[in-house]
Amino acid sequence: MKEVLAIASLALGFATFVPYCAAMLKGTVKPHLFSWIPWTLTTAVGFWASLSHGGGYGSWLFALQAVCCAAVLVYAIFRGEKEITTLDRAAFVGSVLAVIIYIFTKDAVVSILLAATADCLGFVPTFRKSFMKPRDEPALTYIFSGTSFALSIAALSAYTFETVFYPFVLVAANYVFVLFVTHRKAALR
Repeated sequence: MKEVLAIASLALGFATFVPYCAAMLKGTVKPHLFSWIPWTLTTAVGFWASLSHGGGYGSWLFALQAVCCAAVLVYAIFRGEKEITTLDRAAFVGSVLAVIIYIFTKDAVVSILLAATADCLGFVPTFRKSFMKPRDEPALTYIFSGTSFALSIAALSAYTFETVFYPFVLVAANYVFVLFVTHRKAALR
């Protein structure tokens, strides 16, 4: 059963990026560089942390997400959002510092808290951008992402704080963003 949930998580995790990449190629989405750098770093390190703490099949979504985030990151470097504010810079610096401390922290609980903090700070530039341009972010991408992380939790081999907390935060952050961007789109109609 865990294998089936892991495969479903991976399939949905890959499907997460299909509408996003399609919208990037159409030019209707401009990913924010200061969001995609920490998301790439945290999912890559999150994979290693989850796998090394017994996450098993449920850990592999982090690896897939890291590769897909890296692809969006490369696109963002050349064609991403160019309007960068002081808030974006502050969130970016905070998220990168959290990732750096996270990598060198020996305490697993502190590491997971730092990873979740870095990921949430990575959302700040995308929230800020989406307040003004809510149509620049396809809600379906974040629905898929949140759901894929929920499935990855179900696919975990071991349920510990170290394996569950970070993907749970990702589920919550993605769904909160969906509510936010949906509300903003409705408010601007």
